[in-house]
Amino acid sequence: MRILEYLFLSLGRLSDRITLKLAARSGSGSAQIESRLPYIRNAQIRSVMGLSRVMMAANMVNVGAFVLAHDMGRMLTPVETGWCLAVLGFAGIGLLRARHFAGREGRRRSRARATGKLVVSSAVLALLWCFPMFVTPEHATPLMITFISTLEAGMIAGGAIALYPVPLAALVHVGILAAAAVPAAIASMGFEAVPFLILIPMFVVVVLRSISRHAGLFLTELLGRMEAETQRDTIQLLIGDYQSTGAHCLWQTDADLRFVTPPEGVSKLLGRAGHDAPETLPKRLSLPDLLATAGCHGYRSEDRATLDTLARAQPGEVDHFRAAIECSIDPAAPGGRRILEIAGRRSALPDRATVVFNGFLRDMTEEFLAKERALLLATRDPLTGLVNHAVFSEIAARTIPMECSLGRHVALFFLDADNLKMVNDNFGHAAGDLLIRTIAERLNAAISPGALISRKGGDEFLILDFVDTAEQGRAMAADLMAALNRPFEHDGRQIALSCSMGAALCCDPECALDTLEREADRALYFGKSRGKRVLQIYDATVGEAVRIDRILTHDIGRALKSRDFNVHFQPILNVPDRRIQGAEALLRWTHPDFGAMDPMTVVAIATREGHCGALSEFMLEAACREALSWPPDLFVSVNIPPSDLDRPDFAERVRGLLEGLGFDPRRLWIEITEERLASATDTVERNLEGLRALGVRIAVDDFGAGYSSLGALDRYSCDIIKLDRSIVRDCDRRPNSRVLIRTVRDLAWINGFAVVAEGVETEAELEGVIEGGFDYVQGFLFHRPVSAAEFRSLIGDAPPPQTRRRA
Repeated sequence: MRILEYLFLSLGRLSDRITLKLAARSGSGSAQIESRLPYIRNAQIRSVMGLSRVMMAANMVNVGAFVLAHDMGRMLTPVETGWCLAVLGFAGIGLLRARHFAGREGRRRSRARATGKLVVSSAVLALLWCFPMFVTPEHATPLMITFISTLEAGMIAGGAIALYPVPLAALVHVGILAAAAVPAAIASMGFEAVPFLILIPMFVVVVLRSISRHAGLFLTELLGRMEAETQRDTIQLLIGDYQSTGAHCLWQTDADLRFVTPPEGVSKLLGRAGHDAPETLPKRLSLPDLLATAGCHGYRSEDRATLDTLARAQPGEVDHFRAAIECSIDPAAPGGRRILEIAGRRSALPDRATVVFNGFLRDMTEEFLAKERALLLATRDPLTGLVNHAVFSEIAARTIPMECSLGRHVALFFLDADNLKMVNDNFGHAAGDLLIRTIAERLNAAISPGALISRKGGDEFLILDFVDTAEQGRAMAADLMAALNRPFEHDGRQIALSCSMGAALCCDPECALDTLEREADRALYFGKSRGKRVLQIYDATVGEAVRIDRILTHDIGRALKSRDFNVHFQPILNVPDRRIQGAEALLRWTHPDFGAMDPMTVVAIATREGHCGALSEFMLEAACREALSWPPDLFVSVNIPPSDLDRPDFAERVRGLLEGLGFDPRRLWIEITEERLASATDTVERNLEGLRALGVRIAVDDFGAGYSSLGALDRYSCDIIKLDRSIVRDCDRRPNSRVLIRTVRDLAWINGFAVVAEGVETEAELEGVIEGGFDYVQGFLFHRPVSAAEFRSLIGDAPPPQTRRRA
């Protein structure tokens, strides 16, 4: 396809060069012709297409005549039949193309490719009609030779007549057929072909000369018609029906641009209808004076230059002009503005010495304001009015090398709103839009005059500034954070505004915006992983941390699909006899590059990336499947992230999983955080009730880790309290811990909860737990987390060792 496109384009350009040479003979300027080439091509193609239907029908008739001539002597061969079908197909396509082209009357311009395509089509048709000359010589009768000679002569003449508007197409068509006629005549008649060989060149010369002459006449007539149309358009532009509407008017002036016709229409359009009554207008008022009195100025810089030229011009210095002008405020106009187009041309009529300039004035306010709106949408963020990212990138690409070459540092800040979703959900999208606009307003108020702000999209903003030192860049980032992180008011209510920011600093003139933006984004990403309202400057440590985090993000998703995670088990023992009663299932993952990963890191990334549900299902299935191999009186405990309980179908999913495995729900503990339990929504409560109805026991994990409220214990939908390590640690030496342990025990007994002491690591801590009367104990004093096989070995030993010292 590319080769064909290149061929079409090349032939089209060659056709243009031939057209230019022929047009030059008519005396037209080459620059004028080149500007009109698209219109000339269209007229050439349209002229050819005008005869195309007749010519294609003639081709079909010629094929029929060829078939009849052959049938008189013999049947057609398969090759001849194929040729007939090819010509008929070509003619059919030509008829369809002519019909299609006729339906596109509105198009007045054509590309060089179109004429190139026409040249190729003429060549293909000529090649098809070479066939009869080469397939008949060995068995042709004189009558057949006469028929084919007449047929080919007709094709040459007919092609020349039909294709002469595109000279190259006509030359190619005639040249191919003429070139084929010579060897065909020799092959069919031998030495008897000499008279034909004399006639063929002469015939071709006459045809080619005719093509050249008629093509020149065609172009001369076409160019004359186009010039007449241009003049007609100019006359219509100046005379037209402008006087019939209030948005247009005509004017005439002398050589000094002083009005010859009454200027009231111009004055009215300029918004001075009530000021410039006919009796108040000075005699011989000039156009520049009226524009100045109306407070008009050029709409663009080139328009202002045109008005300045008119004001200073001497007679004869200006032949024509056109400008867009903006007038004083008009309350009736859209946006209080009125934009008009004024144009004038020196008259070419020598017998009208008084009138030197004819011109028009028309109201273009709506058109120009529409263009302004389109430009605004293409370059500005509609919500904040800030430049969009494309414009920001263009400006930054120009200014960064220049400023850095002067020894300054470029500071790029990547800003993100922490709580836009919360504001949208709780207060509506109008409040969210106000939050975005507030950020933009505060940034505009806080930055230096030379800084550039862009809304990248959503709740993300980019700020570009230049400072003398990196320390100034850090101070600027801190000032921006202080200016941003303040509440804003919506409907009389104060709403918190929380933003985080990543910053990248550079003083290398070669540093690219893409690199700075990526570094600032990584710093923001790293900072937000540690909380909200965080300012993080990019450095090598941040880059490495973000790199590792993104690798882990990708690999965790892949590990979930391939089930590369492992489950270890930490025994939970009965306090009186220290026998294993069950185990807590703990996630383990060994990364191929980074080794054993912290389970909390894995869970945090999985939660952030939306893999939390899949990870929980993996843990539940793996833990319960393994527990099927244990004695039926042992339970297994599995931690569930808080977000899982927000899924309305979580309890049903657990029920389906347990039924699929055939696992007794009464052997399953599900651990959740106290914070999630204390702030339980209706969905969470329904899930907890559904799980407990199955027989699953709910355990409050890490109780006492900082969120606990002892008074709320009786309201919790749970069965077990797991006392956090922070309370158990050194309880033998801390009286407050012993009091708290006894209090939790008493409240648990009252509410019917079992209590597990987590993190027991010394005999002294164990004595404190025993003194507290707890049901279960868990910790390194007894067992570290072990693999499934090691746990099966532990529960196979009878009885297990009483204690296991910490390594």
